[in-house]
Amino acid sequence: MASAAQAAPTVVTFEDLGPTPIADGYGGIAGWGGDGGSVRENDFIPGGQGRYSYGGFNSAPNDGVGLDDGMGGLYFINGPVVFEGAYFFNTDVPAGVDAGILLYYQGQLVHRIADPRTSGLEWLASGYRGLVDTLYFASGYDGFMIDDLTYSNAATVPEPGLPVMVASGLALVGFHRRGKRSSA
Repeated sequence: MASAAQAAPTVVTFEDLGPTPIADGYGGIAGWGGDGGSVRENDFIPGGQGRYSYGGFNSAPNDGVGLDDGMGGLYFINGPVVFEGAYFFNTDVPAGVDAGILLYYQGQLVHRIADPRTSGLEWLASGYRGLVDTLYFASGYDGFMIDDLTYSNAATVPEPGLPVMVASGLALVGFHRRGKRSSA
């Protein structure tokens, strides 16, 4: 009874922006441009799902590559979400660096989606059904591209005591009705 249900997924496509910086709030996400990124054309990168995608530079915490560690995360404005996945591409990955998408919840790494290191944008399914509030991108020196970033808002999770309270209330109603039948 206390599992997080999801609404219809939100897909952030960048098609309505054109090549430009993104304002915080776009797609229900803040932190756009914190990694030096902007919307770019997919002309030279195979696999994009439209004409535009978002490109930025490494933002992964504590990996020693790119921006100051911990900078440039994407934060979900309306609370934690279930991250479904995104098309992802990066280049010039240094040896020993694990590239991909890092999922964080309340400041802790909860899941890492490994980059398959292909020659174009490829769908990386999350495979993680828990809550996420921040995304970081671990990429090479030349940065990364994402497209069709997809997530679902988590529905409100009931209070832990709610099922017990409902059951107790129903039991009281049943005893009350049973007592009225006995006296009649």
